[in-house]
Amino acid sequence: MIASKFARVLAALVACVAYGMFAVACDDEDTDIAANHEILDDLPVYPDAERTDVTDNPYFTDSGDRLGYTTNVIYDPPDGTTDREVIDFYMGSMPDEWERRVEEIPIYEIGNDEPQGFILAAAFIRGEASVSVNTDNMMAGAPGTFEVAINHKGAPP
Repeated sequence: MIASKFARVLAALVACVAYGMFAVACDDEDTDIAANHEILDDLPVYPDAERTDVTDNPYFTDSGDRLGYTTNVIYDPPDGTTDREVIDFYMGSMPDEWERRVEEIPIYEIGNDEPQGFILAAAFIRGEASVSVNTDNMMAGAPGTFEVAINHKGAPP
């Protein structure tokens, strides 16, 4: 068991060194994740929503180079909460230095040109940082979770 863990750690170290990125990429992962979590710690949280999951996910260029990490947080709001209430809360509660917009993303059925509803999302930008609030699991006011995605260097240029 210990030998197996050691082998995995050694393989990761060798991979970092082999790509000439031990000091840079391995360090950048911790730096990216820490910067995202620092933003997360300062964000408002929908009243009485329960944080059910936090994941840190790498993202890559088309050629496979890692650009950074996003932090994705899933919240379970109180029963009866609508997608509009979640979006309105974040639009009114984010600190003033965050630029903001609401997006209404149409939902289409295959073969039907008329939207069947909308997914509400909010996007926030501060310098290079971006935060999005996605309510696609709360469609049509049905009970469900919402996601907050954070990237400290993910704002569009």
